[in-house]
Amino acid sequence: MSTIPLTSPYSLKTATLTIAGDDFTAAVTQVEFQPSTSSSTVRTIGGDVYKDSAISEWSCAVGIVQDLHPSGLLRYLLDHEGEEKAVVFTPKVGGPGIAATLVMSPGAIGGTAGPDRTTASVNLAVVGKPVFVDAVAAPVVTSATPGGAAVGALVTIHGTGFTGATSVAFGAVSATVFTVLDDFTIVVSVPAGSAGSAPVTVVTPAGTSNALPYTRA
Repeated sequence: MSTIPLTSPYSLKTATLTIAGDDFTAAVTQVEFQPSTSSSTVRTIGGDVYKDSAISEWSCAVGIVQDLHPSGLLRYLLDHEGEEKAVVFTPKVGGPGIAATLVMSPGAIGGTAGPDRTTASVNLAVVGKPVFVDAVAAPVVTSATPGGAAVGALVTIHGTGFTGATSVAFGAVSATVFTVLDDFTIVVSVPAGSAGSAPVTVVTPAGTSNALPYTRA
């Protein structure tokens, strides 16, 4: 028997919530995915008992601070009622993100008079089920050869995490021609620019790499 330690407990002290790519973090007070599962039991006259469970149906409880601005979450949920939107909930401490497709539904508008901000809660249906999105490390550049290359020359960049690279730059100038051979290798044509120091950086969806010192001809 293995002993599994507690290594990545969730902490919601800080988190982000995006809907269809827009960041609504500032208006959100709660995000909680809840499964609902029905079960059945059949007993025969012979004393046998058969149990089974249906596939879980999921919902997502979202607490919001009511914001009457046209671009606020309160108006967004009302304006897009019934539409399916991609949602990503990412605690910044203690765990991976959660991605799901949610059906938009409006929340309550208004509430009790008083000095506090008016809040609301809405349960959004989940299409299918939520999935964990493990963090992907930013790329790392370890070498670039040959050194001292001039404009148009081919340089091979080595490192890790290059899959899906969207940009390769020498200093402040991004290359227009480069090929990602695999997760560890990129071949790039040196872009136009002045001779001298031009640190090499690689950008992927996971982030921007370290700046590797490089001197171009």
